[in-house]
Parts: sequence; C-alpha cells; structure tokens
Amino acid sequence: MTYKDALDLFNLGEFEGSLSILNDLLEEFGGNAQILTLSALCSKMLGDDSRAERDLINCCKIANDSQSFHNLACFYFDKGDRSNAIKFYKKSFDLDNSYIPSAEAYAMMLIRFGCLKDAHHIASQIIRFHPKSGVGYNLMGQIITQQGKPEQAIVQFTKALELDPQNAGIMTHFILAQNYCPNQDETALVKLTERWAATHLSKAKEETFSHSKKQISSRKIRIGYVSGDFKRHSVAYFIEPILHYHNRSKFEVFCYSYNPSPDAITERIKDISDGWRDMRFIHNPKEASDIIRNDDIDILIDLGGITYEGISLFAFKPAPVQATFLGYPNTTGMPTIAYRFTDKLSDPITNSENDKLYTEKLIRLNSGFLTFAPPESSPKIKPPPSVKKGYITFGSFNTFAKVNDDTIDIWSKILNRVKNSKLFIKSKLFAEESSHSEVINRFKQRGIGSNRLIVRGWSETLEGHLEEYSNIDIALDTFPYNGTTTTCEALWMGVPVISRYGLTHRSRVGLSILTQAGLPMFATNNAREYIKQVVRLSNNLEELVAIRGKLRGLLAQSSVCDGKGTTLELEQWYQRWSKERYS
Repeated sequence: MTYKDALDLFNLGEFEGSLSILNDLLEEFGGNAQILTLSALCSKMLGDDSRAERDLINCCKIANDSQSFHNLACFYFDKGDRSNAIKFYKKSFDLDNSYIPSAEAYAMMLIRFGCLKDAHHIASQIIRFHPKSGVGYNLMGQIITQQGKPEQAIVQFTKALELDPQNAGIMTHFILAQNYCPNQDETALVKLTERWAATHLSKAKEETFSHSKKQISSRKIRIGYVSGDFKRHSVAYFIEPILHYHNRSKFEVFCYSYNPSPDAITERIKDISDGWRDMRFIHNPKEASDIIRNDDIDILIDLGGITYEGISLFAFKPAPVQATFLGYPNTTGMPTIAYRFTDKLSDPITNSENDKLYTEKLIRLNSGFLTFAPPESSPKIKPPPSVKKGYITFGSFNTFAKVNDDTIDIWSKILNRVKNSKLFIKSKLFAEESSHSEVINRFKQRGIGSNRLIVRGWSETLEGHLEEYSNIDIALDTFPYNGTTTTCEALWMGVPVISRYGLTHRSRVGLSILTQAGLPMFATNNAREYIKQVVRLSNNLEELVAIRGKLRGLLAQSSVCDGKGTTLELEQWYQRWSKERYS
C-alpha cells in the first residue's frame, strides 16, 4: 500500500483505513513530512489531538519549512490555543515571508486581537512579494476598517477585488466596511451583497433541493441555529435566552457551530441544545448542508449573516424554510433565505423603501428582535464617577471600527462644550501602543488634548469588562452603526446611553433598545440634538445620580430582557411556517 492509497481513503472519509496505511509506511520508512502531515489530519478527524499534535511537531523538526509550521499553527488555532497559534504563524512567516497562506493567517490573527501594527507589516510584505494578489490589499482594508476609517478601507478593498473579482472573502470585508460609512449608498450595498451571494449560489446551482414530507404533527418541529459565535460574543448573549426558553414539548433545537474557539459559554449552549454539531472542520458547504438535511431540520436560522463561513451552506437550502436573525444588521442577498427577523423600530413599516433593501421578507417582532440576558455575576452599580471626581466622563466600549471621523467630530464638540470632561474609549484596538497614539492624534487635530482621553484595551473577563462601566457617567453611541451589546450592558450597569438614529437598521438599534427600555428621550435623530442631549444631561448631576439607580430595573422589566416572550413570538412564526408548508 502506498501514500496515494492512504490519501484516496482520506478523501473518501475513511480515516481509520488511511491511518492504518500511514502507520505501516511510518514503520517502514521512518519520519517523512508528507506522511506525518496526513497522519496528523487523520488523527485530528478521529479525535486524537495528542497524536495529531505530535505528528505535526515531528514534521516541523524534519522539514523545518514555512508550510509545516503553518500547519502546526492552524492546529493550535482550531484548538483555541491563541498563544501557540500566534507563535507558530510567526515562525512560519519568519521562515518565508512570501508564503501567502501563513502570512495571511498570521495577519488575520493579529487583526483579530488588535495588533494592527504587526498586521500592517505583514500585509505590506504580501503586497511587495505578490503585487498581483488581492490578499495583501484585503488585509490592508481590514486593518484600516478596524481603525475607524471605512472610506480609506474601501479603496484597499476595491484594489483587492480588481485583482480577484470573484473572491467572496474579499467581498465580505468590503461589504462590512461599507456598513460603517456615514454616507453609504444603500442600493449599491444591496447589489454588492447580491453579487457576493451569487458566488455561493453558483456552487449550489446544480443541486436539487428536496426535503422530507413527513407531517409535522407526527413529531416536534426541528429548529436549527447556525452560528460562528456560540462563545463569549454578542450573538451568544442574545440567542442563549431563546435557546433556553424554547418549548421542548413542541420543538427540538439543533445548534450548528462554526465557532473556532470554544469556551465556557460554548459548553453552556451545547448543554441546552437537543442536538449539537461542531462544524469547525467542515469547510465544504455541500457537506455541511447534507449534515443539516440528514437531521431533518424544518426551519434553519442563520445567526451571522455574511460574517462567517457557515452562511455558504444556506445556498444549498438544507431546510425547507430558512431565515436570518441577530448577527448582521443587513441583508444576506441570498434568495434561498426567505425571512429576516427585526422589529418596528429598527425597520419601521412607514419606511417601505427600506424593505426594498432586503432580499428577505421582513418579520417585525412586536417584542423587539433583541433579547438580552444579563450576566448572573454582574458587578454592583456604583454612583456616577463625577460625584467624586468633579467632572463628567463619557465613554464608548463599541468596536472602534464604528468610530469614524464624523463620530470623532461630534464627540470632540461635546468635550469642548462640557468643561473638564473626559472620554473613556475601550476597544481591542488598543492592544498596542501605536493604536493609542494614532487615535489620540485624531482627537488632537480637533482640539482635544491627550489629557482628556482615557484609552484602554479589552478586558480578559466579562466581570472585569462590566466593572469598567463604573468609570463612566454617560455612554456615547456610535453612528451610523449603533452599538447593541454595549448599549444593553451600559444600561444594565446604570449608565445612560445617548444614541443617534437614522434611516437604516444598523442606525436604529439604539432607538429600538432605548424605546423598549422606556428611555426614548435618549434617542435623537440628528447630530445637533445628540450633542444637545448629552450636554443637558452632563449639566444635571442630580438626574445622573437618580437615573443610575433606576436603569437596571427598567431594563430588567422591559421586553429587552423578556426572553420568554420573544421566544414565544418566534415559535408562533415557526409554527405558522410549518403549518403553511404542510397545508
């Protein structure tokens, strides 16, 4: 038996047979990088991570090349071992900085954790060595997006698409950047998203979509949720209450997880699921869709929009009814996804033009489309910091990609209007010192000195993150891409949030949350009113103190925290769709 025989069996999914041949080859010929690499893949697929790790380490010792260290880094990345993944991506890059797979993966990890200076260096190297590849420009676009400069990022993504026009990954980041732009042409964004969707649909065009015709009355309705964020992430915070409250006498709940880094929240969601499928290593969308089809899912819900790998399986329509929910504030552009859950504030019925910006039919939930689950270990609410400090501290804990130049302009005007006030900005972007300096300089250009800014990186624990809200008096929302989790967290910690709303969903989430919480006065519809409301509240310490003690109760009693009610309303739609299908 030869290596080719082992490879053929591996490609057929016969991992045990493949490994048996590889064992014989290793015994006969000793260490061989090619054989060890395939052996590691087989072991990984069979759940033997110890052997996979050992084989990959031995492969690195034998070959000592960029590809071998890249494979080892990918192994650690899949295990959620951030430290070793970065270590060996760097080793691979140092051995050969022209090797695109490793350079790209290393840069992506650095971007993910806010290390943009090093990521910029890698992107520059890729552009230098591979000027006709879109990879380097795509990375540059992602870096600039994270810095809150979407217009400049779009220039880079445009270059990347010129070089690789059918690359769905580049299109994804291009679309995401446009969501952050203050003056975005929404119709053009829909067309680009439909073009993105077409790249996935083309792979499924030869498929015949067929589903079981078993009567729903003969069993429970099977709901499948697909997400890359079943972990410490905003989506998990909003979907977990729904998973918990689903009526198990009528519904079976399956979760399909593309989360690359499982954590304690992953395990918690796994425990409340009737069926759990780890999809991390299934990169073929047809194979993924077959898993769901075999589970006989009736209704499949996407929880991430265009932001994750799992969205591609929806092109194969593994369930008769498909919808999108929660994870992305815009259309998926996919005709195979029929519905999108929202609410009457985020997508008002009176603005019928907005409906044309979605390829899905909008389902407006009366209870609101968000269900926040306050953390059980939440810190106690403390008085506004201005009581002791004598000055107002504003704050924003949103991802810094949402903090564009227009937002910095408005926040600078507020700081100039409110004497001695400071602004506390917290983001993963500030993992490195160079990002501090770059942001401080943008405020300095608007007359705001560094002594007025508090810049801090992300917190390691959720409790530590929530505790930071005790350091701010008033939270400032971003525009046009509002905060969601951060708005709920601030209110839960007693911090009032001032939001500005516009015409699109992503610019109206603040309005939705604040209105449901009984605080519509904190949502404004233009920059002038936004500034005016912030300044007014800043000058009223008694109101700040009073509201600090009320906000948690208001939020807890509102529909934002009514997981049971929202789940019941979702289930009514699920039952309606199932009944329509079989009637």
